[in-house]
Amino acid sequence: MSNPKHYYLIAGEVVTSKEGIERSKALNAMVATEKGYFSRKDLAAAQQSLMQQFVTRCKQIKGAEIVNVHIQAVSFFGIMTEEEFMAGFVDPVLAETLKSKQGLN
Repeated sequence: MSNPKHYYLIAGEVVTSKEGIERSKALNAMVATEKGYFSRKDLAAAQQSLMQQFVTRCKQIKGAEIVNVHIQAVSFFGIMTEEEFMAGFVDPVLAETLKSKQGLN
């Protein structure tokens, strides 16, 4: 069993721009830390997680660029091991990716 970590839910928004038109998409991400506080480094990791969620889950418009990432809330989820946190959860995107790689689609 892994060591317990502090889990945080990040609610944010990724802003893109194309030809002077800005669009935004609200997203959530998780950040786990070894310590009981949320540092500037963790804030940067949260922004990176939101951008990764955007790229993974949203079809980016050709020619659009990410111009900003707004973090709207950081909510503490609790202290738990990765096994406790992930218990019973199946990520639909990850499951679909694994099926495709195994030729099950």
